[in-house]
This record gives sequence, C-alpha cells and structure tokens, in this order.
Amino acid sequence: MTVSIEDVAKKANVSISTVSRVLNRRNIVNVNTRKRVESAIQELDYRPNVFARGLMLQRSNILGLVLPDLHGEFYSEIIRGANLRARQLGYQLMISSVVKSDDGSTVLSAVSQSGLVDGLAVMVSDIDARTRKTLSKVSIPFVVLDGDVEGVKHDSVVIDQRQGAEAMFRHLISNCGAKRTIFVGGPNTNFDTLERLAAYRSVLSEASIPIGRQDVFHLDYGYATAYELASKHVLQWSKSDASVFAANDEMAAG
Repeated sequence: MTVSIEDVAKKANVSISTVSRVLNRRNIVNVNTRKRVESAIQELDYRPNVFARGLMLQRSNILGLVLPDLHGEFYSEIIRGANLRARQLGYQLMISSVVKSDDGSTVLSAVSQSGLVDGLAVMVSDIDARTRKTLSKVSIPFVVLDGDVEGVKHDSVVIDQRQGAEAMFRHLISNCGAKRTIFVGGPNTNFDTLERLAAYRSVLSEASIPIGRQDVFHLDYGYATAYELASKHVLQWSKSDASVFAANDEMAAG
C-alpha cells in the first residue's frame, strides 16, 4: 500500500502543510516537530512524489545532459563525471543524445522545454542555424561543452583543440621524424575537426612538409569507417613512411 503525505501527518500528529515544510527544508518548523515528522517519514518509508513536489517548488532537482552520441569511452567519461558531480550537488541526471532520425535542435528543444530539468549541459557536434535558434530560446541555465554558439548568451567549458593538436603534430615531426602525416578527422562541419585541421596545416607549413590531396580524410568518428579507410590505404601509407593522426580512439583502433 502506498504511503501518502496524509499518513505521515497523521503519524506525526501535525498538519499536511507542516510535513510539506519539513520536506522542502524550510526553516520555519521547530526542532521537535521536525524530528517527529522525520521519524514518521522514516518509519512509514514515505517517498514524496518528485514531480508534484517539483511543480510546487518550480524545480525538479534534475539536470539534463545532451550529447551527440552515447557510444565510446569519451562520452562514457563525460557521463560518469557529470553524474558524480550532479549527485554531489543533490541532483539527478537525465541523459539524451542526438539520433539519426532527428538533429541537435530537435532533442535540445524536447529536453529544455520539457519542464523536467533545472539546468542543461549541451554538447552538439554541428551548430547549425536551427540549433542556434533553439538554444537562443532556452529559458533555463545551460552550459555548452567544448564549443561556442555565436549570438547566444551562455557559459562554456572548452578545450583548446588547436593548441593540443599543434603539440601532437610537432611531436610527430620533432620526435618521430615524420615526413608525411595523414589527417583522419571527423565531419568537415565539426568545430573540433576544423580546429585540429587548422593546426595540422599550420604546423606542417612551418616544417615545410607538403600536404597531398590524399592526406586529409573526413570520417564520422567511428571504428568501421576508419577500418575501411585503413584497409584501402595503409599499405601505401607504410611505403611512404607516413604517420597518421586520428581524431579519436575509435578511429585510431580502426
């Protein structure tokens, strides 16, 4: 049998509004009454309705996380970290991702306008006009992970993709003696890919290393497409002593 707030009030010999104030941690209940209510909650194993409580308080204690994908160690680490920090702050985490049948704007709109989340962390691979328009209408606090949305006010957590990639290319040239480097990146509309590609062109230009027409490839960050690419070209690459820069672990494994 489901225990109600009325049962708790009866057990503690207080009004329903007093139980509500205790549940919502308002400091207008005296200590003895609070302890009596908390004892009744524990004895009855009462679980308040999260959504009803959220409607009253206009908050859900749930944070949203929208990612471009849920596959791979990279996204798993983001989810682990976000979940840990959310729990430490007293929040639960709701996770969603972009699927092939929709785009970033669709899932962002659904999550941000659902009324279920108090705040949102967003990572979207391709920021197009529709996504930008959707984010401009988000009324809850949100932060963009590893990117920037021009014309939209928001906080960001970013990685200096260009500086990191430059360090890698310089290592290949200085420490590994690379005379040719193959660039295997993500889609050519992806912000991270474009930053890394700019670093690739800059460092190889500094080192007077030419970039051939068959030295730059744009894939989908997946293992299968990288494997297919390598099966076609790896023999030719090895004959020219080429090094390969892969944009993520999935493609490096492929």
